[in-house]
Amino acid sequence: MRKTSLVVYVASGLMGLALIFGCSEIVLKKVSRPEKRYLQNAYLQDGDLSGLDLKGADFTGSHLRGASFEESNLEKALFVRGNLQECNLQGANLKGVDFSYANLQGANLHNANLEKANITGANLRETNVSGANFQGVIGLNDITKKMLIQGGATIGES
Repeated sequence: MRKTSLVVYVASGLMGLALIFGCSEIVLKKVSRPEKRYLQNAYLQDGDLSGLDLKGADFTGSHLRGASFEESNLEKALFVRGNLQECNLQGANLKGVDFSYANLQGANLHNANLEKANITGANLRETNVSGANFQGVIGLNDITKKMLIQGGATIGES
């Protein structure tokens, strides 16, 4: 399979991606440090965003199925109502991330830091949470708490 890359230049704090099909690699290049990165309703299925600093990025309503954010900094990012099925978030910094009503079914959260994240209404079925830090999360109910403990996550007060 031919490797295709998409280079996105970030300037003036605005990055809008409408629809991306068939990209095996997405490269973000900074022109200047933007205050906010806007990626609402983006289609980044199977995109590779590993190791990037995406602190505060807004992925609200985005389709990210199978994307990799391995070891990325996503602190305080927004994934509200996003589709993150089968995403690789292994080792990612997800501190304070908003996953409200997001679909994380089958995602890999191994060793991810979700401290103080909002998981209200999120689908965490079949998600790998081994070694993940869920301390101080918002929206934790008894069923989710039991699933996290059984899966090897750390929960409790931060």
